[in-house]
Amino acid sequence: MLGSLLSALIFLVAFPISGNIAFYYWYDFKKWWSVIRFKRMSEENKAQLTFQREKLFNTLSNLQ
Repeated sequence: MLGSLLSALIFLVAFPISGNIAFYYWYDFKKWWSVIRFKRMSEENKAQLTFQREKLFNTLSNLQ
């Protein structure tokens, strides 16, 4: 009885902590993977993407 209660208590404490750790690792993995995908793009696609990004930033700055 006491062993199962202790196991349940440990699980209830460890589960949210491990969930937060997994969430932040997943978030960092997604950022890392987007950098890898950008580096693998052709130069023409990089230039076009960078141009569209600058155009978007200019449009947003003009709205303010």
